[in-house]
Amino acid sequence: MSEQIFLQGPAGQIEVFVDYPQGEVKGFAIVCHPHPLQGGTPQHKVPVLLAKMFQERGCVVYRPSFRGSGQSAGVHDEGYGETDDTLEVIKFARAQHVGLPFFAGGVQLWRACYCKMLCSFTFGITTKADDSMWPANCNGCRFTPLCDPTY
Repeated sequence: MSEQIFLQGPAGQIEVFVDYPQGEVKGFAIVCHPHPLQGGTPQHKVPVLLAKMFQERGCVVYRPSFRGSGQSAGVHDEGYGETDDTLEVIKFARAQHVGLPFFAGGVQLWRACYCKMLCSFTFGITTKADDSMWPANCNGCRFTPLCDPTY
């Protein structure tokens, strides 16, 4: 059974479901759900299956509800706000699991958020206002298969 917690994000509260492994904690993972405007939730079968796989490998799993879904505040923000919210969940999880390995998984919208997070760590791009920098920094980078839906 998942524990439900609430974290403070840029648009308000972020609902997060936390799943714990039965044995020793060996790492932590963030698992994001399918697109919320297409009915995606943390309880969707794919994130639940991914969470179970991570749990079986000793990870504490965090499954946030994207903006406007579940009890998370805000409205869908085309992946920008969702990226910021996911980064907040990662910051929280890292503080809880210092020194443990981090893993990530998800589907659809998560792919765009993941790419934006990788680029934010690499290039310092973190906001929608920085959008003009994406093509210059991401075109041809090693993350292209994640970022480009036509790839």
